[in-house]
Amino acid sequence: MEATEFIVKSPILGFEDITKMKLEKIDDIFMKLSNADAPLPCFTLVNPFALWDKYSFEIPSAIQVLLDLQEGKTQDILIANIMVVYKEITDSTINFIAPIVFN
Repeated sequence: MEATEFIVKSPILGFEDITKMKLEKIDDIFMKLSNADAPLPCFTLVNPFALWDKYSFEIPSAIQVLLDLQEGKTQDILIANIMVVYKEITDSTINFIAPIVFN
């Protein structure tokens, strides 16, 4: 798997000191997001559109400015959600409320 490194523009709650993350695609649904400078933290991410075709959300104006997102222009952004994986997959959860936006 090839990893892409991203600079964290808006901190991940609870991990405010992390400034760079690595994103690795596992398949069309799953990804791995890990600290670029240390072994932890490491998150399992999912592509919400592969699981729920009606998924939608609004990116707050401040985040749009921070990520230099411009309305009306096609952009290469990736949306993912953190998944908490448990031994029993039916007990696993996905945070659809707080998506991660990669630009």
